[in-house]
Amino acid sequence: MANSQLKFGRMKGVASTPVVAAQITAASDERLGIVKTVMLNESGRRAQLTTNGNIRRRDEARVSAGGFLRSAKRGENGPMTNPIGLIRRGSAFLLVGLLVTLLAGANLPAQAAPLSPPTFTVNSPFDVVASPPLDSGPCETAPGNATCTLRAAIEKANNFPGGGATIILPALSGGGVYALTIDELTITSTMTLIGGGAANTIIDGSAITPTTRVLFIGPAAIATISGVTVQGGRAMGGDSGGGILVYYHSALTLRDSIVTSNTTTSYAGGILNDVSTLTVIDSIVSNNTQPCDAE
Repeated sequence: MANSQLKFGRMKGVASTPVVAAQITAASDERLGIVKTVMLNESGRRAQLTTNGNIRRRDEARVSAGGFLRSAKRGENGPMTNPIGLIRRGSAFLLVGLLVTLLAGANLPAQAAPLSPPTFTVNSPFDVVASPPLDSGPCETAPGNATCTLRAAIEKANNFPGGGATIILPALSGGGVYALTIDELTITSTMTLIGGGAANTIIDGSAITPTTRVLFIGPAAIATISGVTVQGGRAMGGDSGGGILVYYHSALTLRDSIVTSNTTTSYAGGILNDVSTLTVIDSIVSNNTQPCDAE
């Protein structure tokens, strides 16, 4: 009889319990080609195996031809687990799992594409607030009236998710102005305001009660304004920035515009840039007033 020691591992592609460095000591009969005794050193269990893979004793062996560990059910003369059958069954379970996953994914609701930033066109010179909802839908001052004021357009742009809205502010003929009567216009998001030309697109704050400035660019807002005139702002009671206040880490780019005839009892009759970024391009800031001792 010849003695041999074998090390076994996991069969690739088949789920089985791994045994680290398991050793099997076998004694073989050269004449009959029958393995008389198999000892699993880790479990201490014994089983008699024949070359056709049958278990001769009522015990458990974890041995398969080719030197890989397999689980064989107990039973008199019961066949050992067929590795090929295990592979086929494992592949079938894998395919079924993939099919279930695909079918489940097919039933998930489709993810909506991000909305493109809207463009609001002002069609009324009056000062009226927007009708809700502010984060979606058209710019209007009452449901279904299709009236879009400058204040309503800014309120809609402030609340659009992610910002980036554009406001078109047409020129007014016959000396008309966009007269503010409620309060200053407050920008709190990222937006672009395109006027029809500074000569005939005038935003006037002289009728606001109580008096205040025309435009307030709030913290972290980013505004690009072109083709308008900002006039008539009155920042009183120690307030600053009579025409425009660019406040605390916000940014304003002013292009092809005029800031004039604004006043304050504190600093900066025209524009106050307060810890922010102000860019003025091809624009005029003139005839704004502040106290003589204000620097």
